Amino acid sequence: AMTPQATALALRVGFGFDVHPLTPGRPLILGGVAIPSDVGLLGHPMRTHIQAAVLKHRLLSPGQRLLVAVSGGADSVALLLALADAAPALKLRLAVAHLNHGIRGRCADRDAAFVLELAKKLGIPAFLAKTDVPALAREEGLSIEMAARKARYRFFEDTARKMRAAAVATAHTADDQAETVLLKLARGAGPRGLAGIPRSGRTGRLKVIRPLLDVT
Repeated sequence: AMTPQATALALRVGFGFDVHPLTPGRPLILGGVAIPSDVGLLGHPMRTHIQAAVLKHRLLSPGQRLLVAVSGGADSVALLLALADAAPALKLRLAVAHLNHGIRGRCADRDAAFVLELAKKLGIPAFLAKTDVPALAREEGLSIEMAARKARYRFFEDTARKMRAAAVATAHTADDQAETVLLKLARGAGPRGLAGIPRSGRTGRLKVIRPLLDVT
């Protein structure tokens, strides 16, 4: 099976790939290659990892709705594909959330179009919005990075509330975890301040889960 990153990049480069929804008993067609339905889009290892992470760490309960944050980059697309593959076994109902930050012009518009098309082909509802992060940064005296994060999580919280989702899943990986700890070390954080990214936590009223935190 392809790695999640390779699959995500293949989808990204081959925007016109015919990717059928995950229908039981029906193979997926990716770039003209049929992938048996019992293997799934990402193969057994990734599906098994997602299922194990959700169950072991009690991230969700069967029957719950989950919002998946998808930027269009390789990690978030891999997360969406893995969760779509594992959702039937975990009895989860998925939806996609994508926010255009109003920073990257046509590139951001292409990301939004890609995410929407992928969600449609997977048969998953998608919620897309656009905001003006530079304006928010000026109004509130924030850096672009902090303003983007604030806008993003505000959008996730509003969308999760509207669809009654139990949580939002983000695509933080082990690489992000290591980078966070190193950054805190560089800033002189003590032992208590060196905690990395939590697997599950809350941002305001929003529950955030990170099923890929052990994946590099």
